[in-house]
Amino acid sequence: EWRALFRREGGKGGKSEGGEEFGPGAVAAELEQLRSRSAQAAEREGALELRIRQAELAASAKDHRIALAEQEASAAASRAAAAEERAEMAEERARVGAAEVAGLQRLMASFTDEAAARRASSVG
Repeated sequence: EWRALFRREGGKGGKSEGGEEFGPGAVAAELEQLRSRSAQAAEREGALELRIRQAELAASAKDHRIALAEQEASAAASRAAAAEERAEMAEERARVGAAEVAGLQRLMASFTDEAAARRASSVG
């Protein structure tokens, strides 16, 4: 409303019916107020953009840590599976070794029995 009055009065200034001042000083004051509000809005926007970027970086870091933890868990599972396989192979070698020892002991016992039988037959 005051802008229309300002134009109608030829830029001299004055007061509107509502009591608002109009004129070059009032226009300059309003422009300064608008610039100040615009600067404040730009500062808030910048701060919000910074917060968004920080949140994105934090999320990215968390994603990276999660992926790293998943890789470590997968590697640990692979190592556990390999260790289990090595343990099974060692148990099998132990069973085979025990069977071989038992077979050799039986063979030695049979030789001992056979040698004892020969001595007994040669003495008798």
